[in-house]
Amino acid sequence: MRSLKWLAAVLVCALAVCAVYRFSWLPYRCEIIKKQRQQIVFSLINLPSSFAVVRSARAGIANMQRCIQTCPTDPDMYMTLAAYQRVLGQLQEASDAYTAALAYDRRPEIFLNLGLVQLQMNQSDLAMGNLTKACLFNLNYVNDIPNLNIRQSVLRAVHEEHNRGIPRRSAGPGKDSQ
Repeated sequence: MRSLKWLAAVLVCALAVCAVYRFSWLPYRCEIIKKQRQQIVFSLINLPSSFAVVRSARAGIANMQRCIQTCPTDPDMYMTLAAYQRVLGQLQEASDAYTAALAYDRRPEIFLNLGLVQLQMNQSDLAMGNLTKACLFNLNYVNDIPNLNIRQSVLRAVHEEHNRGIPRRSAGPGKDSQ
């Protein structure tokens, strides 16, 4: 009987250690990896493609994919993954990653980056919708749109959306609306 109690105690301790590892240590470690990888990808974005850039981007993708398995609801993981995929020219994969991030958070920078990737993939209609959503949140994002025609179209769409949201004022009782 005493050996069963010891066995049960050891089993409970082992399960507790596994739970702490899975639900505390791995997410903590992935948060550190994410921060490191975000700094690295920002330095890689403007560099010309070289063996070192490609190797670093592939390592970043592998890190982020492992961390997404641990923290599947963290949109920053998907955004960092997508940034590395953009460095390698994997535009469809980057688009999919940004779309996955939108399932967990609707931040304007996600719409902006998704729209920019869609522009690179010549999906202007989809890009217009996402870029407009981003610029509705923050009009300064319009400066990040490289295509001037798309930029003007987004500005028109934002202007129209703002005008739709403004109610007409009444001139007073018995008078016509303006």
